[in-house]
Amino acid sequence: MVYPLFGQGAINATVFGVRSMGLKVLQPEGGPPTLYHNILAGGVAGAVQCVICCPMELIKLRMQVQGVGQARQSMVVYEGPWTTTRKIYRQGGIIALNKGMVSTLYRETLSFATYFATYDYLCQKIAGKGSVDDLGLLKLMFAGAVTGIPTWLVSYPFDVVKSRIQVDGVQGPCQYRGLVDCFRKSYAEGGLRVFGRGLQSTILRAVILNAATLPTYTLLMRLWEYSSN
Repeated sequence: MVYPLFGQGAINATVFGVRSMGLKVLQPEGGPPTLYHNILAGGVAGAVQCVICCPMELIKLRMQVQGVGQARQSMVVYEGPWTTTRKIYRQGGIIALNKGMVSTLYRETLSFATYFATYDYLCQKIAGKGSVDDLGLLKLMFAGAVTGIPTWLVSYPFDVVKSRIQVDGVQGPCQYRGLVDCFRKSYAEGGLRVFGRGLQSTILRAVILNAATLPTYTLLMRLWEYSSN
């Protein structure tokens, strides 16, 4: 819980901040962002925050899977996030802490490009001829909840591969030589279904999470702009 609890704040601050700066560069005159600009700014934001997301998820996964299939006395290898970070760093330095970076980069770029484009599109459709700035909390929550679904549908196969790569070698010899090799071997193991394992629970989590995150960000930005004016 510790790394996700504190790390998610840093991730969201990075994502929303980079996306906002990207839109200012792409649309210096202001106005509602276009679909293309939302996709581009969101993708860049997702790529930038990988420097936080990748090591954080690696540490979380290592702690979650330790002891699976092992005797009870050998279950605890990592006693906490800081201990886990030190042990992984001693084993392979910065490279070891960023294992799975390529698959994380693909996942996060696709994910946040879809994330912001979908949310903005839904808000505009719900507002109709009115202003998006006039949308109330419930409508923003609906748009946020729906946004979580396509976001994970397009990126989940990379999430499966990323997770497999990050825990590869923990309980035996390494099986994967990289992103493509992991895709190929995973497909040979279970076909296309293997890339959808756990998708339902992930989408359920995303619906709840984004129904809170996106409206909160939107309302806070409105408050910020109102106080600035």
